[in-house]
Amino acid sequence: MIYAKVRIRSSLRHLRLRGASGTLVNVQRLAIQTSTNYLTTTLVTESLFKTAPASKIFQFLVKNHAQIDPQISLILTYNLLRQNNLQAAVSLQHLLLTNEQYRIPNELWNVFLDKVCCESSYFGAMLIFHELVDNHSFYDEVSFAVQENDQVPFIINPTTLVSLAKIFANNSDSKRLEGTLRYFRRFHSYLDERDAYKSLLVLNVEVYAQMGDFNQALAKFKNLAFSSRSLSSSNNATKVLPTAAHSFNQWRSSNLQSNQYRIDFIPTYPLDIHQQLLAQICQSRVFNPVVQYNVYSPWAPIIQTPITSSDLPRFQKLLTDYIKLEELYDYNKLIQFIRTSHLNLHIFIVTALCDLDKHELAYAVLKSFNSYGQLLCKSPAFVTLLKSTQNKPELAVLQTDIIKYYRSLNKGHLNYPVAAYA
Repeated sequence: MIYAKVRIRSSLRHLRLRGASGTLVNVQRLAIQTSTNYLTTTLVTESLFKTAPASKIFQFLVKNHAQIDPQISLILTYNLLRQNNLQAAVSLQHLLLTNEQYRIPNELWNVFLDKVCCESSYFGAMLIFHELVDNHSFYDEVSFAVQENDQVPFIINPTTLVSLAKIFANNSDSKRLEGTLRYFRRFHSYLDERDAYKSLLVLNVEVYAQMGDFNQALAKFKNLAFSSRSLSSSNNATKVLPTAAHSFNQWRSSNLQSNQYRIDFIPTYPLDIHQQLLAQICQSRVFNPVVQYNVYSPWAPIIQTPITSSDLPRFQKLLTDYIKLEELYDYNKLIQFIRTSHLNLHIFIVTALCDLDKHELAYAVLKSFNSYGQLLCKSPAFVTLLKSTQNKPELAVLQTDIIKYYRSLNKGHLNYPVAAYA
C-alpha cells in the first residue's frame, strides 16, 4: 500500500550500465578532474569579484555556472537585486536552477518577492509562480496519492499574492491568476483575509474582461457576486462564527472527556466513485476531507461591502460594449439576463444603459426589483441614475420621478448620497 508520493530522482534515469572492470578507476579519475576544475573555477571567480565589473562576472557565471560554488552564485544574485537589475537576476536563476546543488534560500526569495512586486515584473512573477506558488517539479512525475502540489518551501502572505495577481491581470495571464487564487484558498482564510480575497476575485473578473472573453468574465463575476453582500443578504458573516465555535468546542470537549477522536460527520459512501475505483487499482486510498475550509453560503457573504461599477472598470466597459453590439435594449431580455446571472448585475446594467443614453430603460430596469422594498434603496444604481440625469433639462422629469420612487421605498426619507441630488 502506497500512501505517500514517491519520487525518482531525474538523474537516476540517465545512468548507463557500465562493466565492472575499470569502473572504480574511471570514477576516481572523474572525481579528481571535477574537483580540480571546481577549485580552479572558484579561485578565478573570487579574483573576478575583486577586479572585474558586474557585466564580466555575469558572463563568466553564465558560461561556468556548473563549476562555481552555489554560494558565490547566491552572492552575485543578491548583488544584482541590490543594483535593481532584476531582469539579469531572474534570467540567471533559470540557468542556475538547472544545477541540483543550487538552492535559493528563503531569505533571498523574500528579496525576490519584494523586487518583483515593486517593479511589477511579469518575467519575475512567472519565476515565483512556478517555483513557489505552483512548483513545476510536482508535475515531473505521475502521482495518484498526492492531489495537491506538495512542493511548498514557505507560505506567501496575502498582500504579496494580491501584488502577484495584479501583475498577471495586467498581462492578461488568466491561468496563473487562477493558480494564485487556488493557492490563497488553500493556505489562507477568506474570513480573516477578506480584503485580499475580494481583490483576488475582482482581478479574476478583470483579467477576462481585459482579454475580451465575455462569457468567462461573466462567470467569474457570478463568483464574486455570490461572495459579496447583495440586497437580499441581511445576515452578517461574523454572526455565524460564535455558533460554529460553540459547536466545535462541544465536540472537542466530548472527545477529551472520552479520550477518543470521534468524528460523526464522516460520510460512509465514497465521495467520488471514479477516484475510489482508481485508488483500488493503485492499491491506495482516497483522501477523505473531514474539515472543509472556506465554505460559506451567499446568505452569510464574506465580502460585506457591495460591488460597484468602479470596482470593475474593465468588466463595466466590456458589458457596455456587449449591450451596444448586441443592441440589447429590450426590457424583458435585460431582466432575464440579470435573473439568470446575479442580482448585483443590475448595477452594471443600469450604468451601461446610462452611458448609452438609455435613461428611461435604465429606470425601468431598476423599478423591476420593486419586490425588495426598502432594501432596494441600498443599490448604487440610484446614485448612478441621478448623477447621469443631473444638469440635463430634458431629463428633469425623469430625475424627479426617480427621487419620488426612492421616497416611496424609504418611507418618505432621502438618505445620503441620494439627498444631494434632490
